[in-house]
Amino acid sequence: MPLPDSELVSILIAVAVTALTFVIIVFVVRTQRRKLARLEPLFEPGSLRVARMGGWIAGSARGYSCRYTIQNRSQYSPGGATLRLGVIAPINWAARKEGLLSRGMIRLGLAQDLKIGDPGLDEQLRFTAHSSSDLMGALGIGAARSALEHVSASERFQHVKVASGRCEVRWSPSNRRADVSPEVVRDRLEATLDLVTALGYPPTMG
Repeated sequence: MPLPDSELVSILIAVAVTALTFVIIVFVVRTQRRKLARLEPLFEPGSLRVARMGGWIAGSARGYSCRYTIQNRSQYSPGGATLRLGVIAPINWAARKEGLLSRGMIRLGLAQDLKIGDPGLDEQLRFTAHSSSDLMGALGIGAARSALEHVSASERFQHVKVASGRCEVRWSPSNRRADVSPEVVRDRLEATLDLVTALGYPPTMG
């Protein structure tokens, strides 16, 4: 029995929409992969890997394993970019950009806010660690503080976290053009490498 015209039209529309969606996804993925591939000169020759779906790249720089991930903005997340370096660090700690919410939580005693004795950084960032002495030990070197100040001054910086064998720096919200710009990513990578070097964190092996 032939399908009614209205039902046939509905099926054809559904098929067309599905096909168009697939084409758009393929185009977006290929475009993002192509843009990420332009970052190859920032890494050691032959080390770059680009995710099949274009969400991240990985490679080596100054002997450190690096992974740079792009998260697009959505209704659930502001998106952004995250750079992770494999490091060997003696303690876990984090420094986050201060905001109204974090300040309110600190006043209520719901969030940790350690001080490192640097007025500028203590004002701009909220530090967390197992103890103040651990944090002071990590950031007691002037070069480490200068490197951290440089990283935290980058546009849309959100946090730096050292834990589980990696140093992670995140920039948010998303900016599609900046997050894949070779110049911007180079500055982010160099600043983060300078930070882990100043902290004396050797790269993980393998």
